[in-house]
Amino acid sequence: MRFYTQKLTAIFALVFVFFAAVLFFVYTAIDTQYLSFRAMENLKNINQSTAVRIEQSLRLDLDRLDAFIADAEMAGRDIDTAVLEDFRAQSNPVRLVAEHVENVGFRIDGTLYRFSSNPFYNPLNAVHTLNINRLSDMLEDYDDNTLYLIMQTEDGRLVLFDAYHYFEPLFITGEVRRVNYFIIDTYAQIFYQDDQASSSKFFFIDVMQVGPNNLQANQMQDALENREHNALRTNLFGQAVYLVSSPLSESFSAGHQPDFYSFHIIQTFDITDSIAPFAYLRNALLGVFILTGLLSFVGLFFIYRLVLSKNNDLESSRLTHYYEKPYIVKVGHRANIRWVNRTFKRNVSDYKAYKQLGDMAFTQPPEDILDHIKRQRTLTAILPFKEEKRYIHFTVVKSPGGYTLVGDDMTDIEGRYDSLRMLALTNPITLLPNRNQMIGDLEVLLKKQRIDEAKHSLIGIEIVSIKRIKLLMSEKIVRATLNAIKSRLEETLEKSDATVYHTDDNTFVVLMHNLPNHGAVISFVDRLNQVISDQAATDKNLLDIEMKFGIFHIEPEKYAQLNERLCLEHVSLAIEHAKTSTAQDVVIFNLGLTKFTTLDELMEVDLAKAIQNEDFIMYFQPQIDHDENRIFGLEALIRWPHPRYINESPLKFIKLAEHNNMIIEIGRIAMRRTFEVMKKFEPYDVEVSINVSPVQMMQVGFVNEMIALRNAYDIKENVICIEITETFLMTSFEQIIDKLRVLRNNGFNIHLDDFGTGYSSLAYLSDLPINTLKIDRAFIEHIETDRYSRAIVGTVASLAKNVGFEVIAEGVETPNQYQLLRRAGYNRFQGFIFSPAVNLSTILEMLEDYNIKRSKTFDFTKSSRSRKK
Repeated sequence: MRFYTQKLTAIFALVFVFFAAVLFFVYTAIDTQYLSFRAMENLKNINQSTAVRIEQSLRLDLDRLDAFIADAEMAGRDIDTAVLEDFRAQSNPVRLVAEHVENVGFRIDGTLYRFSSNPFYNPLNAVHTLNINRLSDMLEDYDDNTLYLIMQTEDGRLVLFDAYHYFEPLFITGEVRRVNYFIIDTYAQIFYQDDQASSSKFFFIDVMQVGPNNLQANQMQDALENREHNALRTNLFGQAVYLVSSPLSESFSAGHQPDFYSFHIIQTFDITDSIAPFAYLRNALLGVFILTGLLSFVGLFFIYRLVLSKNNDLESSRLTHYYEKPYIVKVGHRANIRWVNRTFKRNVSDYKAYKQLGDMAFTQPPEDILDHIKRQRTLTAILPFKEEKRYIHFTVVKSPGGYTLVGDDMTDIEGRYDSLRMLALTNPITLLPNRNQMIGDLEVLLKKQRIDEAKHSLIGIEIVSIKRIKLLMSEKIVRATLNAIKSRLEETLEKSDATVYHTDDNTFVVLMHNLPNHGAVISFVDRLNQVISDQAATDKNLLDIEMKFGIFHIEPEKYAQLNERLCLEHVSLAIEHAKTSTAQDVVIFNLGLTKFTTLDELMEVDLAKAIQNEDFIMYFQPQIDHDENRIFGLEALIRWPHPRYINESPLKFIKLAEHNNMIIEIGRIAMRRTFEVMKKFEPYDVEVSINVSPVQMMQVGFVNEMIALRNAYDIKENVICIEITETFLMTSFEQIIDKLRVLRNNGFNIHLDDFGTGYSSLAYLSDLPINTLKIDRAFIEHIETDRYSRAIVGTVASLAKNVGFEVIAEGVETPNQYQLLRRAGYNRFQGFIFSPAVNLSTILEMLEDYNIKRSKTFDFTKSSRSRKK
């Protein structure tokens, strides 16, 4: 025991040391990076302020010069003399006034000095608005090494200031100690530097003492070319410093189009002084990490004490069990109890009442107890103790005059087994037997049926409306609804020999036993429909309950091999057929239904051929703007005109394509066909929506493919809309959000389809690159009869407008739906009340009539039958 304690203590000490080291490393990394980031942001602001101060001074002096020259001209004075004598007293000292002779040089005091042949002083780049240079470098035969700030006035006159005296007062030293400052151009050429820098380098990259391919040099060059504010940590003149740069306005530049270049202000600052203002953050961060370390130590110590305590408890239990005597019962050959030991007497309530083993409760059947004893097999008795029942597991040993039963208390193990068995064999919502229990019961039934030849049937009941109830209400209402249906089932079956199972979220199965004939099953279904009457009262809310029934009569003689799993498959197939049928809610299984699987396989083969031959056409469903009474958009929908599937819904082949990964190629065909006709829609000022499947969106290269198609067909921006479903967005948010942003930035609009079926909120969606919401047709379908649908539709319209989204009501089919949506604030619609999806020629005629000629208007009061898009 002592060795275990020492070992445990050593392990926890090592864990704490390791954790403390990790914590210290994390603190050091965060401290350095965070404070450096804050310091550089502060320095960028300081440098930007300096740049603004210099711009203001330059602009003020240029404006004063222009005004002064205008006044001198009006007064008839010699402008050069006036600038040199009078302006010098009013502003920064003017040293020279010169005339710029284009492509030749400067005329100073009547003498023409030609430009130097030095390539760095190209005459085309001599002056644009201002320059900083030495005349001895710019001009031939002019011996003046003074560094001048050269300004060009509106009349083309050049006014030269002493650059040092001009700039030095503008570089104000603040609380952060500055090391050096420079003025450079877009190409990193140094035009001005402070006295302390005194570098002989011509380019600032050389001052940084880095190669042209160095990361810092590239970062600096990018910032200069893009005219961005920049900050980095580097070495300058052997000292580690923060270097910040800010561009001056483009109005202050040198040279002429297209070769003019702008100026940038660069300052370097001492790192220690730069970080000093944020010392309080370092102290706060240190405090947080110290507190985290203390809490971690307390937590680890608590865990250590808990583990040690549990180990002591286990050791104590082991010793107790070791020294405590087992339960011993001696019985005769006929299982009569002859003697029990003290442990049995002390723990078992009313032990004297047990005369025979048969007086005890066993987990084994009573008729098998004597056989188990004679065969010396184990037995498990359930005995009443003082406070609870306990499971005692007996081992049978033959002894003189009979048998001795030696027992151990196995209550914990047996109780856990009962809990797990309950969990495995019952539905947690209704507590009815589940699918696992039904499979076991069917296995027993099929073996028994081969002997007694009784009639049995399985009835599968799928609650189709559960999905809508879950969508409109809460999980609590769904649970209550399922339990209400369970109660109706049990009431209807009260006098029947039947078992009810809850096999899936929305599926019940009834196993009816010993039927007089199979017709009794139909009678039960009719009674159940009458009891429920398509409605169930739950939480004072009246809900529509829609059910589909699949029936399978268990007749082994009709099948070569029938087992419990085939029974379930046949019931499920009957239910699926009922769900796809609009004519009947009850389907009885027959072997003809198995052809459905064969048809799906045939469709898959035909679909592969259609993809290869591109046997698809595009249809377009118009989207209507009520206020403007025009078509504002189209939804592009792909159709497969195969004669074998002409009556099938397009959703069927699309779902099959998604399941078999064919949807990627079908999506590419749909996109290409849509882009091919986009130019025909341009005169009508409409946008076109393209549905993108989740499989398609997740493909690598999807975004580049879309951008390439738009560029190839020269489509204008913001006329192509990508439609994705809300459920897909919320389940794959991290994977697709960047793709949506890139698409939005490249001229695509984003529509969120089926809004309201997922778990997103409008406040959350407002941060996403989405233009439009399309409210799910499930809400609109029931808006006339369901107050929850009306409330949701109205709330979505109001909130969407508040956050700046357009909203389209999709699936509008009746005038009443349309009027309710108008009152809820909807202005844009799509649905069969206006038009189904039509081919290209028809949609072009509609666009001409409604958008150009205005010869037709939409009749918003006509009725329409419900159809699928």
